[in-house]
Amino acid sequence: MGGCVTDPASGAGAMIRTPGTTVPEASVFEYRQKLASLPARDPAYQAILDRLADPARTAQTPENQRVLVYGYFARAQALTQLNPADYRGAANDYRRIMDQFDGSADAEIATTVARSFLNLGVIRLRLGGDAATSEKRALYDGALERAKVLTGDDAEEITATALFNKGLSLLFDAPQDRSIGFVTMDGLVSRFHESK
Repeated sequence: MGGCVTDPASGAGAMIRTPGTTVPEASVFEYRQKLASLPARDPAYQAILDRLADPARTAQTPENQRVLVYGYFARAQALTQLNPADYRGAANDYRRIMDQFDGSADAEIATTVARSFLNLGVIRLRLGGDAATSEKRALYDGALERAKVLTGDDAEEITATALFNKGLSLLFDAPQDRSIGFVTMDGLVSRFHESK
């Protein structure tokens, strides 16, 4: 996609310009569609996120917040599919969601926050650092804690995945923790063995 976009409300060829790039004047739903169509590293993607996050340019409605969180999360997922150099960018997006939206009463946002804890845990070791293993487990614990306020399939999926990932970490990352890992895995099986 080029750097210029047409404003659907202004007639063919009209353009809305902002510093550095252009962002379409559109409904929040249209912004979500636009984000889904853009590559994660396209400058227009960041420009849309900047617009959605700016209260002077976009009303901070619940739907706007959902689309903003969606944009950060979708980009983080896309970046983890590219190469290891992009993991830090993905981690930054996950942390942005966790820092800015943790505690949201909106079910969709709360679910995405929990998934951000979970997904950041998955890539934490790849980011390196002496505290990577302990931080990874803390992130899985964070996902488990936040899944407690969720309902339905999302809550079960996040809980089961976080328990499984934490169990694997305990079993294989540090020999002294293997006994705890077995207990974690046993708890996972006991809790979900009858799930369909």
